Amino acid sequence: MKKTPLSFFLFTKLIFLYFHLPEKVKKMKLHNNLLALLLLYFLFLNGCGSSNFANITELENQYQNSEKLIPENYPEDDAVIVYRKQKVDVSVHSGSLYYEITTEESLHSVTKLFRNIEDYASYKIYLHEGDHLKEISARTVKEDGTEVVLESKDFYHTTGSSGGSTVFTDERAVTFTFPQVAKNCIIEFNYTVTKNNPFVHDEWMMQSYLPIKKNIFELMAPRILVIDEVKGGFGWTWRYKPYNFIDMPDVVQKNLINPSGSTLDAKFVNSWVLEDVPAFEPEPQMPDHDLYKGYMKFTKGEFKSWDDVADWYWSNYYIGMNVVSDEIRKKATELTTGLKSEEEKIQALYNFAQGIRYVSLYLGNGGLRPHEPKTVISNSWGDCKDKATLLLVLLKAIDIESFPVLALTRDDGRIDPSFPSYSFNHMILKVKAPSGKIYWLDPTLQFAPLNEIPSSLEGMNVLVVYSEKSGKIERIPSSVAQDNLVKIDQIVSLVGGDSTQFNVAITFKGDENYEYRSFFKDKTPKEIDDYIKSMVIGDMGNIRVKSWSHSNLDSINVPFRFNFTFSTSGAAVRQGDLLLLYADPLQLMSKLNWLKKDTRKYPIEFSQPYRIEKTTQILPLTNFSTRNLPEPISLENQNFSFKKSFQSGPKNEILVSEVYEVKSQWVLPGHYAATKQFFDKVKAKLNERVIFTRN
Repeated sequence: MKKTPLSFFLFTKLIFLYFHLPEKVKKMKLHNNLLALLLLYFLFLNGCGSSNFANITELENQYQNSEKLIPENYPEDDAVIVYRKQKVDVSVHSGSLYYEITTEESLHSVTKLFRNIEDYASYKIYLHEGDHLKEISARTVKEDGTEVVLESKDFYHTTGSSGGSTVFTDERAVTFTFPQVAKNCIIEFNYTVTKNNPFVHDEWMMQSYLPIKKNIFELMAPRILVIDEVKGGFGWTWRYKPYNFIDMPDVVQKNLINPSGSTLDAKFVNSWVLEDVPAFEPEPQMPDHDLYKGYMKFTKGEFKSWDDVADWYWSNYYIGMNVVSDEIRKKATELTTGLKSEEEKIQALYNFAQGIRYVSLYLGNGGLRPHEPKTVISNSWGDCKDKATLLLVLLKAIDIESFPVLALTRDDGRIDPSFPSYSFNHMILKVKAPSGKIYWLDPTLQFAPLNEIPSSLEGMNVLVVYSEKSGKIERIPSSVAQDNLVKIDQIVSLVGGDSTQFNVAITFKGDENYEYRSFFKDKTPKEIDDYIKSMVIGDMGNIRVKSWSHSNLDSINVPFRFNFTFSTSGAAVRQGDLLLLYADPLQLMSKLNWLKKDTRKYPIEFSQPYRIEKTTQILPLTNFSTRNLPEPISLENQNFSFKKSFQSGPKNEILVSEVYEVKSQWVLPGHYAATKQFFDKVKAKLNERVIFTRN
C-alpha cells in the first residue's frame, strides 16, 4: 500500500533528474529512457491512482444537519453507502454475417463506516465466465483526511475453491482488504470488468444491507446498435425488470455529444438515480433475500420467450451432446443386460451416473457446456451438466426419452416465469419412461433413491429444454411431511448409580436418507462420536458414547438406519427420595432462534416438510416406582402438529410416544403469532421430567 504524497514525491524527483542530467549522459541518449519512464509513470498514476477516486469533501458536504454522515444519524446501521454507481458500456463488433456484443461494466462505491468496522474491511469481486478484470483501485480515507491507497500487490486473484466435494474452477474472484480501517473512515473502490457474455448474470443492486444515499445505474451504447435494421442499424435491444422496489423512477435517456458527427460514434445513455434507499433488514430463517430485496435484472433482448433461452443454450453449448456414440451404446447395454422392467433399467443407468465422481469444473466454457459423455466415462468424473448429459445419452441408447433441465437452487433465488432469462446454476434430468411415468433425476446426489430430488429444488420453477427450439418452464413436485420421515426408537435405563443409558435407533426416509448417507461417507470414528454428543442437549454433561453403527451407505433404496448407545450423568437428578428423569435428550427439532421477535415481516422457510415419530421405552428402575407421569398434549394448526403421551406398560416400563410434524415449507407472517404460541407450549412439554419415588 502506498500513500499518495510518496507518489507525488517520486514523480517530482524523476522530473528533476531529467532536467539536470549531465551532458555526458545526454550524449549517450540515456535521457530518452528516462523520458519513457516518466511517461509510463504518468500513465500509471492516471490509470491506477487517485484520479479514479471521488472527492470525499464534496460528497460529504452534500449532506448536512439531519442528513450529516455521522453515527448519531444512523443508530441502527453499521455504515452508510454514500455513493454507488454501476455503469455498463456496450460495444458492437460486426462482421459480414453477424455482430457481437461485449460490455465494460464498472462499479464505483464509497462507504462510510461507523461501527463493527472489521465486518466491512474485506471485499470480494466474483468474475463469471467470459469476465475479465480490466482495472481496479481502492483506498481507505481516514477521519483526518489522510488516505491509504492499495497497490497492485494488495489485490489477490484467486481461482478454484473447495467445498463438500472436489472442485476445480476458473470462476475467478478478486479479494482485497482495506487498510487501517477505523470509526468514521471512508472505504472506496472502483473497478471495471469486460464481459464477453453480457446480460446473462447481470443485475443492479438497488438495495443493500446498508442504507444508500445515492445509487446510480447507467447503460451507454452506440445509437446505431438500437436503430432498426431496415434503417441501417443492428436492431438490438435489452430487457430489464425491477423487483421488490416501490416508486421505481422512470429511466432517463439522453444522447451524448458526438464531436465527430459520425453515425458510428454517436452514443446514448440510459440512467436511473435512486436516493436515500433504506437498508434491507433480513430476518432469521426467511426465504432467499432476493425475493424481498430490491434489485433489477437484465437479460438479452433476444430472450422474448423461454423457447429463445432454450435455443440460445442449445445452439451455443449443447449441440451434439445428445448423440449416442458406439461406446455409450455398449455401456448402456452392458449396464441393463438381464433387466426386464423399465424402472430397473432406469435405476441401473441412474446408479452408474451417480457413481461418477462429482467434480465441478468451469474451464473455458465449462460453466455452461458439458463434456462429451464418453469423455466423462473415461475420466470417471464430471459436474452436474456432465452427469445429467451422460445419463441422457445412456437412456437414449435404450430408447428411453429424457430432457436436460436447467435449474436455480433455492438458496440462489427463484426463476420468474414472466421474464425469460438465463439464471441457472444446476442441471438435472426429466425422464419420460415408455409407460408415461415421469422421473426427475439429479445424478449429483450419490446416495439418492430413484426420483428423489434435493430439497433445494423441490417446488422450484425450472426450464426443461425439450429440443433446440423448445423450452418450457415447469415446476418440480414438492414432497409432503410423510415423505421425509425420521423415526426414533430409544430404550432408557438407569445404570450404575445416577448414570442413564440411552440405546437409540434412528431411521431416515426421504431427504434425510441421502443427506445422512452423504454426511457419514467420509466421517472418522471420532467425528461420529462428536456428532452424537452434539445431538444431546447442552446441559446433560459427561456424555460417553459407547457404540454406534449404521446401515450400508450404498443401499440407497431402503431407509438409512443409525444406531448408537451413550450414557450421561445429567439425565437423572435425585432430590431426597425422588428421582427426576429427563428421558428425551436428543436435539432433533430445528433451533428456534427465529422465534425471538414478537412480530415478523417475512415468512419462515423450512428446507422441506418433515415428520418425526419418536417412541421411548423407560425400563423399570430398581427400588423406584412411578410417582408422576406428565399429562398428554395434542397441538395442531395449519403449519405444525405435535402430540406427546406417557403411559405405564404391562411390565412396569413407561412408554412415551411423540409425533412432531412440519406440514408446510413456508409459514406466512400472518401465522407467526399462532406459531409462537404453538412452540411455547411445545418447549414446556419437552422440558418435562418423569418423577419416580423410592420404594
